[in-house]
Amino acid sequence: MARPKGEPAPPIDEISTPRRAQPTILELLNRLRWDGEMDPTEYSLGYWDRVAREIIEAPLTRVDWEDSDKFALCLADETGRKCTVPLHRIRRVWKGELLVWHREGPEGALQTR
Repeated sequence: MARPKGEPAPPIDEISTPRRAQPTILELLNRLRWDGEMDPTEYSLGYWDRVAREIIEAPLTRVDWEDSDKFALCLADETGRKCTVPLHRIRRVWKGELLVWHREGPEGALQTR
């Protein structure tokens, strides 16, 4: 159900359904991208790198939204080289130092920064 025009969006932790306690990563990324009340420059994400076998952190400002889709993000590294990260490999989203979203993966327990 769409919210009435002019009504503020609920906080991220209030986007839930009876079956799940947190939004999907796609719901969260869409909210960060399109909700004018949220500043995407404050967020970073951590994705599982299969080669390095660790979670790599990247600011959300490195996402190329035009080349991303509902299955993967296109991220640019420090040199501008782009890589595709499947959404299922995104494990963490931080707002500053606050962990606002996480998903466990085969790499093990929740890791700290």
